[in-house]
Amino acid sequence: MYAGMYFFHIIGLAIWLGAMMVMLLLLRKTRVHDPHQVSAVLADNGVWSTLQVSAAAVLLSGIGMIVQAGLIGKGKPLWLKLMEEGGGAVILVFVILATLWTRKLRRSLKQGDTVNVGIMIKRFYGMAVSFVLAIAAIVLVVSLRLT
Repeated sequence: MYAGMYFFHIIGLAIWLGAMMVMLLLLRKTRVHDPHQVSAVLADNGVWSTLQVSAAAVLLSGIGMIVQAGLIGKGKPLWLKLMEEGGGAVILVFVILATLWTRKLRRSLKQGDTVNVGIMIKRFYGMAVSFVLAIAAIVLVVSLRLT
């Protein structure tokens, strides 16, 4: 069972990070091309459901692995603590911000508010960069197994 959770943890992380990188590329193009085309793609449910489901898979499989390993309430090395607490916080903040900002972007697109769409695209870009860097930092600490 632990091996299956580990598999879903790694696959979820790869999909989440990969989808965030694709989103960064899409958002970068909006500075050159029509923001309405790319923002319509971003407002699509498929993009966000992929990101949120993969983030949730990482969170749930991580919790499952910690429970199965019997590490709840015990002293842990820094890398494991960071993965558990920092990774969980990053995922929860991501899901909350993504949900709120996607709703606001959809509302702005329906209203035809070009100025607000441009602002939302800049926020999405900043959010995507921040989360990619946070994910990379956590993966670095975990892969180096810093104590």
